[in-house]
Parts: sequence; C-alpha cells; structure tokens
Amino acid sequence: MIGTSASAVPFSYRFDSQIVSALFEPFGSVGDPASITVTLDNGGTSDLSQTWTAAHLQSLTFGVNGAVVASFFSPFDGGLVSSSGAFATDASGNLTSAPTNWRDSSVTADFTASFPVNNELWWFVSGINAVLFDSSGEPALLLADIEGTTDPANWSRVTDLPLPPTLPLLLVGLGGVALLRRARTAAARGA
Repeated sequence: MIGTSASAVPFSYRFDSQIVSALFEPFGSVGDPASITVTLDNGGTSDLSQTWTAAHLQSLTFGVNGAVVASFFSPFDGGLVSSSGAFATDASGNLTSAPTNWRDSSVTADFTASFPVNNELWWFVSGINAVLFDSSGEPALLLADIEGTTDPANWSRVTDLPLPPTLPLLLVGLGGVALLRRARTAAARGA
C-alpha cells in the first residue's frame, strides 16, 4: 500500500490592467489587456490563513493579450532589491493584503523575454505605472491603474495551474508497475 503525504502547493494571483505605453512591438498597443501574475510557495497546502513574503515568490510574469512578455524566476539573481509587504489570506482564503513594493533591478539571469535584451531588466510591483524597464533604463511597459497592485481586492486567484512535471511521471511509473505486475501474475498462472 502506498502512503500519501501533503506536499506544498504553489498559489498564483493575477493583477489585470491595460497598456498605457509599450516600448517594444511584442507588447501590443495602448489599451490592450495586460497582466502581472505572481506564483508563490510558502510550503503550505492550502490558501487559508497564509502569508507569502517575497522569499516565497517563485515567479513573476508580465503578460499582454494573453501571451507572456517576460517572466522572472527564483532566485531572482540572488534576491529582490526591495520587498515591502506580503500577500496574505484570511481563514476563508480571501486575499487581505498585497505587496507594497516588490522590485528587482539589474536582473541579468533567471528570466525569459519576448523582446531584445542586451544585458539586464528591471521590474516593479510597487504602485508605479512603469512596471518593466529594458537594459537601457527606458520604461519598456507601463500599465494603467497600477497603484491598484497594493490593494488585495485587485488581485484574483489563478486556479488553472499546470500539474507539476513530477506528477505525470509518477502516474506513468505507477501505471508501468501495475502492468508489469499484471504480466508477471499472468505468466505465473500460465506456468
């Protein structure tokens, strides 16, 4: 018999907005829908009464028109430059707080981008409209109503997270073990 134990679950929240200005064509045009999605993992298995600080940030993604423009991943070049505030939920799982200033500058690793990057990027989730800067220091993406990122009511829970890659492999492995066992039992009966 196989025992199971609870394992940590990543949780994602998204802030929806619109483009005010975009430096690169892949970003789209003024007025196009845009979003910021954060994925957090504090080791918990539930979103009830939880707190996720910047240390729990696994990824941050800027999207435009449903496509990824830039994603940043832990360990974020060794950590964020600023990390004030946190995501937190109440006993019902409702978001009660959001970060006031999470940002990273001079990012040279741990990211992917759909636009040309010479050497570094900067990103901000801190209530300023310029949320992404390119390597020259120019604002690459400005979003509307970005001051709303500090209000938890403006973030929505993303529930369509993909399965962790280890789960499908585990299921395939268990299926293979079951088939092997069945074949051995059939062979033993035939002998």
